[in-house]
Amino acid sequence: MHDYEVTGTGPFGGHTNYVATVAYFPDGKHAVSASHDRSIRKWDVRTGTLVKELLRCHSDSIYSLSISFDGKRLATCAHGSIKVWDCVEWEVILDLSAHSQWVHCVRFSPDAKLLASAGHDGELFLWDSETGEKLKTMTGHDSTLPVWAVAFSPDGRKLASCSQDGTLRVIYDSLSGRTLLDLKGHTDTVWALSFSHNGTQLASGSADRTIRIWDPSSGETIGEPWEAHSDYVSNVAYSPDDKVIATAGMDGVVRIWDVATRAKLVEITDHPAAVRCFRLSPDGNQLASGCDDGNVRVYDARTGALVLGPLEGHTDLVRAIAYCPDGTRIASCSDDCTILIWDSVTGNMVLGPLEGHVDWVTCVEYSPDGKTLLTGSHDTTLRLWDSFTGKLIAGPLRRHHGAVCGLSHSPDGARLVSGADDGTIRVWDASTREKLRSMVGHDSISPVWAVAFSPDGRKLASCSEDVTLRIWDVDTAEMIAGPFETASRLSVILGPLKRHSSSLRCVAYSPDGSTICTGSDDHTICLWDAKNGDLLLDPLRGHKQSVLSVAFSPDGRHILSGSWDNTLKLWNSASGELVNFSVRQCT
Repeated sequence: MHDYEVTGTGPFGGHTNYVATVAYFPDGKHAVSASHDRSIRKWDVRTGTLVKELLRCHSDSIYSLSISFDGKRLATCAHGSIKVWDCVEWEVILDLSAHSQWVHCVRFSPDAKLLASAGHDGELFLWDSETGEKLKTMTGHDSTLPVWAVAFSPDGRKLASCSQDGTLRVIYDSLSGRTLLDLKGHTDTVWALSFSHNGTQLASGSADRTIRIWDPSSGETIGEPWEAHSDYVSNVAYSPDDKVIATAGMDGVVRIWDVATRAKLVEITDHPAAVRCFRLSPDGNQLASGCDDGNVRVYDARTGALVLGPLEGHTDLVRAIAYCPDGTRIASCSDDCTILIWDSVTGNMVLGPLEGHVDWVTCVEYSPDGKTLLTGSHDTTLRLWDSFTGKLIAGPLRRHHGAVCGLSHSPDGARLVSGADDGTIRVWDASTREKLRSMVGHDSISPVWAVAFSPDGRKLASCSEDVTLRIWDVDTAEMIAGPFETASRLSVILGPLKRHSSSLRCVAYSPDGSTICTGSDDHTICLWDAKNGDLLLDPLRGHKQSVLSVAFSPDGRHILSGSWDNTLKLWNSASGELVNFSVRQCT
């Protein structure tokens, strides 16, 4: 048995969106990170000091990077694009394009002469890393499914890849491109793989939550697979001596294992799941939240104290929460395709699961009279339920061509509005369930993440991945204000940010209709004048990751925000100051 003490430095701040990948330089003193904010940052890992920052490195989110063995070159990849950088001058020396979709992984061979890339298009290419010539196309995986990761053996003679087709499907001869082995055993998507440093083992991690270790010469498994996490295994890596293996899972836990005995040596649990959604009760005394761990929690909105939960019932992350108008019940919806209804006093599940959607249930809303429940799903449909019996009243309603991301009832209950992944907003008659009109204006390739009626029901606010906030006349479907342009994702921002610089995720009207609040992937919250779109205050800063939910208190004096950084925060809506209230979720 080994004794391990895990210590760390950080957090290293700077990126404004998800950090997708990190790698050490060969000297062990520096590391480089790449993010969905399209930037690359080099760090001194001993001090946490930012050494180099490159902005707008790709035209879209960066998914992976690889450092050559000598530390002189860096490869990065994004949508359809691979770039190779000189790590001294930090200039692009190669710009490669062959993939038709997201490039999920790039890896240098040990001698840095070859570069392998794999993508969402199911293709795996081998490149000459010095000339940029595409040398080979590797085949063997299901071409309709993404290839998630690739890894060279230490001698560079073999190349392993893993795919959403559920297997560590092939090991290639990297010189000829010939398939050597076809490894099968996992029962779900294989997300991660790693060769041992001596080349005698290959470890793989899967959405089936297990780790398998393979003999890369024979293709046989070494020992039995073991369940490493309570959610899918996203990363695996061997220690330099190959005696232990580290794994990371979507359960928010990092574990270190003894390879020989499969014994767990270390567990790092200070990675709680994200606060996906929340709602304030109608009287403002409670707030209910849903988390990536699949649970619902209810807090005292004045003190932040947990009063109910975790309420267990969903088997996947909770996407949205809604209180019924009298505050006695809470509805939650989940990626497990179901809706559950809870008693807000006792925490008991009183109804559910409501089943019918065939994909993630992304949003849920009670009607103003509390009699019906409206849900939207990744399956592109809306459904209307009896909130007391759980029976399906209407649906599936089909008019969108993408996942339904946001829903809202008009205050009088006469109309419904839905926003979707297809960039459209649709207005429905709540009684007949007929589509009345469509609102077109957001970028058609950008999801409309949220919609909100004004208190008088005459206006509708919408926010989108296209980084704009728009206000619409509900009766005519005309845009009457906006787009309130936020800082373009393609521009350089110097000095303090004056508005959002990334996708808008959530929107809410103040109770009096005078103010609109938005939250963004740039970690900030903005307050806008609902009449003219003027920014009322500098962006509110406090969250460390994307702001996924915002809501005004019933009296309009406070704003509650929930973030992917696993916290809920309370703000003074007049001054923008942070109130002494913070809930850390899922601990």
